[in-house]
Amino acid sequence: MAEETKTRRRAAPKGYQKKNTDVSGYWSEDEPIHFIPRSVKLMDGNQIASKPSIIIVGELVERTILFKKDVDPWEGNSGDVVGVWYKPGMKDIALSAGLKTWLDKDLDENGNQRTVKMKKAGRNPMKCYVVQSAPGKETRIPISEDTRKEARSALTPFDDPNLRSVRAPLKVPGSEGEEHDDEEVDDNVPF
Repeated sequence: MAEETKTRRRAAPKGYQKKNTDVSGYWSEDEPIHFIPRSVKLMDGNQIASKPSIIIVGELVERTILFKKDVDPWEGNSGDVVGVWYKPGMKDIALSAGLKTWLDKDLDENGNQRTVKMKKAGRNPMKCYVVQSAPGKETRIPISEDTRKEARSALTPFDDPNLRSVRAPLKVPGSEGEEHDDEEVDDNVPF
């Protein structure tokens, strides 16, 4: 009987679905995305390691255009696990864990994406996005993976605000002691 138990595969209870956090594709920003944010992955930035890159992992509610390196864009299906590369103008999405969420570029009357000038001179304007969620309890999207080394002390909207006083400010080499800006994340997709 013990030998039989070792080789026999055990079945999950009826109705359970297999979970997968592997992203099938990434939001292209060509059209809005309607999805349910489930988690975020944090990593060192591709171009500037001290700036974190962030992927929001979620489940598509409606079809939308997705992309992946070396693959032609395609239309993702409802239920697909997708990635959204976070940008500072998406900050309002941080409290949308488990809620159906609509994300799109914030367009002006001419169809151009709205931008906001940054306070510090010489910085690129921040792109603006529209974030709308279905009614429900606002919960911070949990961090499922954090591989940051250089960007470890950079705060993100997904970090626990209770830990803010514990984390040391990031000192950027050559910045003469300037602290890292909370809104600064690597906008460059690493492919």
